[in-house]
Amino acid sequence: MSYYNSQIGIWYFSWWGQDNPETALHWQREAGAVSARFGEYSAGNPEVFTKQLDWMQEACIDFVIFEITNGWEADSGVIKRNMDAIVSEIDRRGPGKAPRYAFALGGELRYGYIREHEKLVLHLYEEYGMREMYFKWEGKPLLVTFTDSDYFYWTSRLFTVRNSTGVVSQWAEDPSIQGKGLWGFTFDAQVENSEVYGITPCHDANHLWIATSNTHKWDFDRGDHGERYIRGWLEAIKQNRPVIMITSYNDFSEETAIEAFTPRRNNEGYVTAPLLDYYGNETPTWYEDITLAYTALKEGLLEDYQYRYENDARIFVYEQERCRFIEEPLPGKAVILLPEDYPIEDWRFFS
Repeated sequence: MSYYNSQIGIWYFSWWGQDNPETALHWQREAGAVSARFGEYSAGNPEVFTKQLDWMQEACIDFVIFEITNGWEADSGVIKRNMDAIVSEIDRRGPGKAPRYAFALGGELRYGYIREHEKLVLHLYEEYGMREMYFKWEGKPLLVTFTDSDYFYWTSRLFTVRNSTGVVSQWAEDPSIQGKGLWGFTFDAQVENSEVYGITPCHDANHLWIATSNTHKWDFDRGDHGERYIRGWLEAIKQNRPVIMITSYNDFSEETAIEAFTPRRNNEGYVTAPLLDYYGNETPTWYEDITLAYTALKEGLLEDYQYRYENDARIFVYEQERCRFIEEPLPGKAVILLPEDYPIEDWRFFS
């Protein structure tokens, strides 16, 4: 029996690339880090997205939300083109071999172009909504809208609609979302009565060239050794809501990404702080490894990972199906916090 049964969702940004000045801008002026595996990649490159999908499958990600919140034709259509390439690969792999997918829109709606928004919604339904790999919620394909509360009222006969917004705390108490919650983006707070528990490892948009004097008030750091992300996962699996939502796989611009990254100075002079283990060693896969450990906890522990119960300082490493106590944490891996009631048989422990 699974310890928790939440479906795991994650947002994905397909705007990365060197296709034209608009997409290159994201790497050159926004991101203070690059992929540890692919550098400044194009999200539409099959050598990139096939490996990203492989990792998501290993991590038991149930569905991906493709971010198209700045308009369907933004970045001269590159976002849509990259997204189409990834969706085609997901469709080709089929059930059980890739995460399902859904879309997050908002640009048209957020600026009051209701007619254009509804035309786009109809197109998405006809083109994608009935495909086998499109993610369904409450019996219909899911569509996430990225707006402020002025447009939380909008609904659709074709899709199950859920709302998202830039920073959850802005609208967490809005009566129109109670019982459903907000499905993104930055979870600096939780909607108490919600289908979703959201996890954001870090948020920093104040360095962006488009930042305003108010941008910094939404920023928060990751804590020592990614402690915020670990604590977020711990609470998420304890609450066992229908959905656990990870803010992003690869939003390097606002530093919410969990994809393995390497810091580097961009054209604006900004560098993202590195991910460090407990001994100061740079560990690009820190967030990825934490994610793998917590998604695996539905069924059990992972070999060679280290754990401790949340109210017990003793650390143990899981190896050959046994739990061995250790004096100090091992390098290169986070210590995964377990809920007090997480079941491990006594016979598995040894000193």
